[in-house]
Amino acid sequence: MSSTLDGVWQVLLTVVTATQLPILGDSRTSSISLALARIDGDVQTQRICDSWMKDRNPLAQVIIPAAFNAAFPTESFPIQVTVDGERLAYHAAQAKLAVGFNAAGAMPQRVGDPGVLDWEGDGRPGATVRVKVPIAGEGEVWMAQVGRTVLDGFVVSADRVEGRVTTLDYAQRTLGASNRLLDVNPVVRPEDALSTFVMTRVAANSTCATLPGRR
Repeated sequence: MSSTLDGVWQVLLTVVTATQLPILGDSRTSSISLALARIDGDVQTQRICDSWMKDRNPLAQVIIPAAFNAAFPTESFPIQVTVDGERLAYHAAQAKLAVGFNAAGAMPQRVGDPGVLDWEGDGRPGATVRVKVPIAGEGEVWMAQVGRTVLDGFVVSADRVEGRVTTLDYAQRTLGASNRLLDVNPVVRPEDALSTFVMTRVAANSTCATLPGRR
């Protein structure tokens, strides 16, 4: 049944998290990723081409550098396409992904802890994002993150699949920052009820540069 989806796809993933921020209070953020995927039978292989953040608090801004996105590995995972009444259901369970540290060990707490990796090769510990927050100012934040996503949805046409995202085993840690006021560890929790994905079939010769959903 998975052969129904064989081909090349654009995968737009929106994972919403709720963050308790000092001074600003609760804030919802959408982590959006755009991937180029190929489905062959019951296996989906993809790599992230771009990712960015949208914060519903207009005063806070997180900027993801290009080097951060370029460091994502290509991954393959099994998919299932089954009959659900009059529709085809799609299910995919992606492998756990560790960002900024060695997944074989424990989640590091600070920059000097064992297992911290230079994710994008920029000479900083962990994975680097740039943050701008009123009062606190701006600067680099060095972080570690881990989690895995499960996609459940429906084939709505021969060229489109859409559904919900569940985030499992999620954890995030600020290891340090260039601005000490940004060196904080707020409570972050996934909002699965608001997290979605859309897969759109694209041309067989598509590349990251030609995906229609790219910024």
